[in-house]
Amino acid sequence: MRIAINGRFYGAPITGVQRFAREVVRRIAARANVIVMLPRGVNGPPFDGGVPVLTGSLAGHLFEQLEFPRLARREGCDVCLNLSGTVPGWGGPHVAVVHDVLPLTHPEWYSPPFSMWYRWAVGRNAPLAARLITVSRWSAGQIAARLGLDADRIVVAGQGLTPFDEPADEQTVARVRHRYDLPPRFVLAAGYGDPRKNVSFAIEIMQEWWRRDADAPALVILGQTLPRVHGRTVPPVSTERLRVLGRVDDEEMRALYTAACAFVFPSFAEGFGRAPLEAAACGTPSVVGPYGAASEILRDGAVILPLDVGAWIAQLRAITVDGKRRDALVARGRMVARTCSWDDAAERVLGTCMDVAGRAPAVLGV
Repeated sequence: MRIAINGRFYGAPITGVQRFAREVVRRIAARANVIVMLPRGVNGPPFDGGVPVLTGSLAGHLFEQLEFPRLARREGCDVCLNLSGTVPGWGGPHVAVVHDVLPLTHPEWYSPPFSMWYRWAVGRNAPLAARLITVSRWSAGQIAARLGLDADRIVVAGQGLTPFDEPADEQTVARVRHRYDLPPRFVLAAGYGDPRKNVSFAIEIMQEWWRRDADAPALVILGQTLPRVHGRTVPPVSTERLRVLGRVDDEEMRALYTAACAFVFPSFAEGFGRAPLEAAACGTPSVVGPYGAASEILRDGAVILPLDVGAWIAQLRAITVDGKRRDALVARGRMVARTCSWDDAAERVLGTCMDVAGRAPAVLGV
């Protein structure tokens, strides 16, 4: 069996979708006969073991929709693997990873052009794939209902946490603290500029906490607006107690997880929601909203609360003041985090490709 991998995702900034794709492809490429196909102008990472890489003559979605299926057929591939949500409308058979269908169920969180494009690229084309892969049972249910698919066409693969699977060392934390001039104690949030992440609620919590308690921690927020996706630009506004850092690299992110006294994640919806477990793996407890996949993915590894300001303040005060309570929550989070594995996710993806190509999953790893 030979797998054609649609490498368009290598040309995009690394978000959750691209991280899943990169981690899974790195593992599949070490275990199976694959060929990575890239759009013009995109460079994939170096692969160990001489993995063949083919660059097309078209760029972006034109490559994906027009050229990738043709190249896969020319190279004698048995199955095409698409890892960034979109699927060509012909060729195949295709296996596609779709993390969620939130632009279809909640278009108000996205720009009109992005929602329109998503309705075509995912809403129209994804049902044409032989099999879809997603990251949670909740997301699988959403996809099946929205796209009108039978549940047996959707495979749940989960995710891993690397490179946020352990705390940063003290030197790195100190360097990041100095670089951003961070306050001694701070609560961390992520997703600035993305309406779905509901960062405005995190700000509301902290402002009320500051009003009640002059010694409450500061708030540090990560992220930046993507106008093409979110349809608006939210300029970062920082004060002495509220810091918006924008986008940071992986090393800095791990240091910030490690340094924070708590992580808040009041997101409205997540297909998986990896960030609270990343924080736990780095030694920081999380308080999160009751989004769809929260209880399925986090179990008892984070505090899940309704979006009530008073309840969040009480819980944050408890876990930032009571060391035993904080340590117990982090320990539970770390236990759940250990069950998240990129190797397991890659095995599910590879097994699905084998199944679609007509090979028994029992030969996986041979």
